[in-house]
Amino acid sequence: MFKVIKTIIIVAVTLVFLDFAIVNRETVHISLFPLPVVADMPQFLLTIICFTLGVIIGGFAVNLKLLKSSRQYRAEHSRVKALENEIAAMQEEQHSTSSFALSKGSQAIPGRSFGQAEG
Repeated sequence: MFKVIKTIIIVAVTLVFLDFAIVNRETVHISLFPLPVVADMPQFLLTIICFTLGVIIGGFAVNLKLLKSSRQYRAEHSRVKALENEIAAMQEEQHSTSSFALSKGSQAIPGRSFGQAEG
């Protein structure tokens, strides 16, 4: 199903491109003023070149933003891991301290258990 939809989209885009190329066959004179560059090319070719350059420049801009976000993600992820390790160490220390205190507390008053009334 995906291949059929992909094929239909490719055929439609190709037909639109061909129609655009046929309609815009006129020659355009391009001159870059300070430079001695002069070119004559079909209007559709100039439009496609400009569109392609725009896509490439936009892609670079998005990738730069993604690189920044990726760097921030890695930094925050390592910070979270360090904090998780610190919490686990503190919990382990608390657990060992509380079990040590309970074992000491039961030895401090021999023969007594919790809930015994003094008499």
